[in-house]
Amino acid sequence: MGCCQPVLGPIENYYTKYQVDQMLEEIESAITSGCCITPEEVDEKIEEAISGISPDLSDYYTKEEVDELIPEVPSLSGYATEQWVLDKHYITGVDLSDYALKSEIPTVPTSNTAFTNDAGYITGVDLSDYVTYESLPDLSVYATKTWVTNQNYITNSEFIKYITNLQQQIDSLKQQISGCCGSTGETLTRWITMTGVNDYTCSGTTKMTKEKEQQSTDGGNTWADTGNYRTGSTVLEVNSVDCGFIPTLKYTATYTDSSVVTANCDGNSTIVVGEIEKTNLESLVVGNCVTVIDSCTFCSVYTLKNLRIGSGVTTIKNDAFYGCHDLSSVTFDNGSQLATIGKGAFEGCSMTGITLPSTLTTIGDSAFDECYHLNSLTVPGNVTSIGGYAFWGVGTLSTGFTGFTIESATPPTLGEKAFYNTNDAPIYVLAGSVNAYKAASGWSQYASRIQAIS
Repeated sequence: MGCCQPVLGPIENYYTKYQVDQMLEEIESAITSGCCITPEEVDEKIEEAISGISPDLSDYYTKEEVDELIPEVPSLSGYATEQWVLDKHYITGVDLSDYALKSEIPTVPTSNTAFTNDAGYITGVDLSDYVTYESLPDLSVYATKTWVTNQNYITNSEFIKYITNLQQQIDSLKQQISGCCGSTGETLTRWITMTGVNDYTCSGTTKMTKEKEQQSTDGGNTWADTGNYRTGSTVLEVNSVDCGFIPTLKYTATYTDSSVVTANCDGNSTIVVGEIEKTNLESLVVGNCVTVIDSCTFCSVYTLKNLRIGSGVTTIKNDAFYGCHDLSSVTFDNGSQLATIGKGAFEGCSMTGITLPSTLTTIGDSAFDECYHLNSLTVPGNVTSIGGYAFWGVGTLSTGFTGFTIESATPPTLGEKAFYNTNDAPIYVLAGSVNAYKAASGWSQYASRIQAIS
């Protein structure tokens, strides 16, 4: 069998992740070494590896040994000292409850059934009342199960996952070397993973490895491509642009020095404080995958002039654009789903016009407070709540302010001083609702300003 090494490490007692990783490396080495062995010889090597090597974790007790050491049950059940884990003096059932038990494993296991307690090792239940045969130390120096687990020992479930992976690789190895030691002239076939930049295949928009078929007629010494290819099993990239995925824009930020920063949707549908650099931000486009613009995300960005908000945004939280004094253009994409404009969201901005989406239901306190330059403002018909000071000062620095239009047939709830300091501009409502508005709580103080939409 020449240069071939055992394809499996030991399968006795307990395993560390390092030991299992070593097994994986041995498998990979055997697959890529070019050695010529038969499937039968692979089985022999597995048997040798299982029976010939024992890892260095023999310091755990069997139930019989604990019974001999401990004549009676102490009171501190379920703990082991950290020093015991280092010096191997103490034992605890809780700390061992998740580990695979010693067994004779004649073949590579592929399921949980290989891990039984028939070798006599104690489970967490068996050890729940044992502590140590020495004097009981203070509870504060005892190690928990989490501490022991963190010492890098592999649990039963992890071991099964690893060993199943090993079994798959061994099966692949057997298939690849099947017949490689046959008579000269026999055709051998193998599949090789390609590693070039353009060597990939697509499963939908998922980028996968690509494999090519090769054949040999001289016992595996030389190989020739057959021209056949197939999709490999390894995912290179989910939602790959190489496979036709078109990323959705999360935002585009343009700065006063003409630099542009863009980002695609990343699973977080909220734009939060600090996500976008605010210094010298001049223009912002919010993409359709964003649903929330967080509180004060862009407050007091004095350089911001243009804002476009995508159709996916449902909520603009409190003070989101508060104090953006130069913000003169705010537009909403078609199909906007905006429902809530929070407290002070656009307070102190300088836009001359804004068309609010028809889906809007709530306008918070001071939402448009001190928007002095607005020429008009229409409140959509689905709005049911307008906060206090919502429109305080609106239009007072506009040379052609025409007033407010409220499209809701039923008067929305209205906070205090919502229309104060607006030069007594008219408030237009539906003709059939004029009397209802004049009589409604909060609205009645503006009765002389309420008129029918012409």
